[in-house]
Amino acid sequence: MCVELESNRTIVTASSDQKLARAHQLGAAETVNYTANPGWQDDVLRVTNGLGVDLVAKFEGKDTMRRSVVATRAWRRHRRGRCARRR
Repeated sequence: MCVELESNRTIVTASSDQKLARAHQLGAAETVNYTANPGWQDDVLRVTNGLGVDLVAKFEGKDTMRRSVVATRAWRRHRRGRCARRR
């Protein structure tokens, strides 16, 4: 799950530092503890230089879904008015 494919970076969120340490061992480039940091989507945006992620692999719950969408690259483009179709 945390293996990098080609030039992609994996960013993992989890509720404990123990889980994050394991994710890092498995190859996660960045880890964010969402229990310690309720505004975790801002950390995701920070580590992606404000661009956001291309894919959210799993999310649970209404609030987590909203935060996951906000942390995506597509949402960032939409919010900046660049929702044009990619070629």
